[in-house]
This record gives sequence, structure tokens and C-alpha cells, in this order.
Amino acid sequence: MRRFLLYVILTVTTASCGEEARVLRVALPPGRIADFERVVVPQFEELTGVQVETVGMRSADQVARLRIERERPSVDVLWVDYGEAQLLARENLLAKLTVDEIPNLAEIRDEALSPLGIAPITFSSALGFLINTERLEVPPRSWAALWEPEYQNQLALFDFGSTLGPAFLVMAARLDGGSETDIESGFTRLAELADHAVVFQSSGPANNLMVAQGEAGVTFGLASQTLDLKANGAPVDWIVPAEGAIALPQGFQIAAHTREPDLARRFVDYALSIETQTRLAEELLLVVTNKNVTLSPETAALVPLNNIIYLDFVTIGAERGAWTDRFNREILTQ
Repeated sequence: MRRFLLYVILTVTTASCGEEARVLRVALPPGRIADFERVVVPQFEELTGVQVETVGMRSADQVARLRIERERPSVDVLWVDYGEAQLLARENLLAKLTVDEIPNLAEIRDEALSPLGIAPITFSSALGFLINTERLEVPPRSWAALWEPEYQNQLALFDFGSTLGPAFLVMAARLDGGSETDIESGFTRLAELADHAVVFQSSGPANNLMVAQGEAGVTFGLASQTLDLKANGAPVDWIVPAEGAIALPQGFQIAAHTREPDLARRFVDYALSIETQTRLAEELLLVVTNKNVTLSPETAALVPLNNIIYLDFVTIGAERGAWTDRFNREILTQ
């Protein structure tokens, strides 16, 4: 199957001297291009006179492309999943940054900083409960509550074809003191929960639709997805579990051999500023990482800045193959 890259060039006013504007090339998921163009790009172009060229590419494809083009990357900045960014950092394919280069690093929450010295988590989607308010008399208020008897045959869960499957496995392990590196209790708990599942599948939209149509009572979803379903008349709501929503972190990273290192650093610093982070939270409902961001009450209910759980997606990525084999053998065949 051929893959198509979506290239969108945003035109801006060139410098007053008539010289052509410098270009910064940013790779990002195709489904995020419209958001990026609306919320992030215009202000950066206005501030800098830089032309931003966006390249639509899935996170995994960005990783593959950067590995191929390691010495001469065709993009300067990547919007990439944070676990994959840590792998690229270990291959010396991403730029390491300092506070002197990126002053707004000093404003980022400690848990969002990379131990490898690359750019921090810029933002995360918050994974909570998407529930059907008509099917459930009492909605679950915690991850631990999913094991209670009233949720038998109520859960639309994820298999390990989705990142959410292994993420939930880790969350289950953590409930009993386990972790990404001590996963046994997670499998025990997941086996106990299997009879509560209406389905295990990979598709988030499919699980969301099951809940919206009343075929299941609960799935794991995002606030933005819940609002979209509500706008179409579905009886749904979104809940942040008591233990915290699971962060699905992403970030803007700089290619180690970018042709525009100064522009790329300026862009990352801009993305981490209070002003940009506030727009990302208020307009896109993303959990941002600048600790000085203050949200409106309406947005704060949907963006749990202080009730978010960061998982170790590097370990999850390394173990996912073995976990998938075990999940298919022990859970799906019950």
C-alpha cells in the first residue's frame, strides 16, 4: 500500500527588506494539522517572520524517517509520542537542550522532563472514563472500581493492538503495588476483569461508539471525544478516575542534525511558554506541562493538570511484544 505524505505550506509575510522568509519544517500526525495551524503556527510566524511548513506523518513514520535520514533530516521538529522520543534520544537522533537555550524549561513540571536531556513532554491527552449515563446507575469513580460486581458486562476494553491495552495493564499492576517492571499483578487483575468486558478491541472510535449507543457502559476515552459525542446527542459523560487520568504524552522534539537549530530551539521554547500552553489547554483540551498555566474553571474540569499519571512508555514499548503474546494466550482465550 502506498503511503502519502501530506504537505501543507503556510504562507507568511516576508521580512520588510524583501528577503525570502526562513523555513522551519515540522512533522506531526495528519489528524493534528488543522489544530496546529490554528492554535500554534500563526502566532509563531507573526513573532518570528519564519515560514512554518508542516509535514503530515504518523508518529511511527516520523521515527522511521528520522532513522533513515539521520545525518540530513528532511524535518527540523517532530511532534512525536514521548516513548518513541526516548528511543530516538538513545540513538542520538534528537537534540539535547539546556535552560540557556530553552528558557521555558525552567517552568516545566519535573515529571515532564526527560532524563535524557531532550525536550520535555509538551502536552498529553488525558485518558479517563467515557461512560453512558443512561446505562449506568452509578458510574465508576476510580480505576479500582472497575472490578466491582456492578460493572460486569459493562466494559469496552482494549486489546494489545492499541497502546491503551498495555497502558491499562500497567495501571492494573499499580493498583496492587506493581509497575512496568513488575507486571505480574497486572495480568492477575486483568484475568479477573475479563468477565466484565463486553469486548476487547483495538479501535478507540469503535469502543466510544459502543458506549454512545448503550452497548457498553464504560470505555477509556478523552474529554474531547466525549464532548463530540455529546454534541451529537449521545448520553455520555467523562470522568477523571480518583487515582488520576493516564497521560498519553507527546512533545515537540528537535532533530539532532536539523538545518535550522536556532529556529527549532526558538519554536520549542515558544511551545513551552505560558501563552502557548494556555491556548493548547483551553482550545485543544491538552494537559500541558508549564507549571504556571492557570485554566478557566470550565477547562480545568476537562484538563486534569494536577491529577495525571505518567507511565513509563519506554519500558511499555520494550515489553509490549511479550505482553501481547501473554495477553492473547491467557486473557483472550479464557
